[in-house]
Amino acid sequence: MPIRSATGWKPSAGTAPRRSPLSRRGVPPALNPEAQAGLKVAVQVPPAEVGLELANWNWKVVRRFIEQRCGIRLSRSTCWRYLHRLGFVFQRPKKRLLKADREKRAAFIEQYAALWSEAQATGAKIFLVDEAHFRADADLRGQWVLKGHPALVDSTSPRWGEKASYYSAVCLETAEVE
Repeated sequence: MPIRSATGWKPSAGTAPRRSPLSRRGVPPALNPEAQAGLKVAVQVPPAEVGLELANWNWKVVRRFIEQRCGIRLSRSTCWRYLHRLGFVFQRPKKRLLKADREKRAAFIEQYAALWSEAQATGAKIFLVDEAHFRADADLRGQWVLKGHPALVDSTSPRWGEKASYYSAVCLETAEVE
């Protein structure tokens, strides 16, 4: 009966060791520097751009990428270790709104500054109105990104019929709510 050791299975007398033909002495196969550089570049773009018809990078996609490029099949933990060694971390993504307009935002800030000055001069109250939409939009748990880089995922707002809306207004000076 085989006995488990730190480097893998040791066979009993007269039996051959049970090992994957790709591993040696229980050590996972190493990726050469070229393969590691290729993996680092690939994980920074969607899998479809490197020929994998999958939605997002996870350990199974990394395994398939390495299998196709190098002919090596890695375990889940080895895939994770390579991602960490290459400087990636697993983060919950933030949505990058595709409909955002920087010029409109800058114009709003200028307009608000003028309105604030006028309100202070006349003693008027400014109520800020906000709305909340509850919608059936995809919400990812996390994705692999380089450490220090934001995790962003593209999102388009669903149709009006697919969300519920709530509106309210608050005055910052008096905390009144309408």
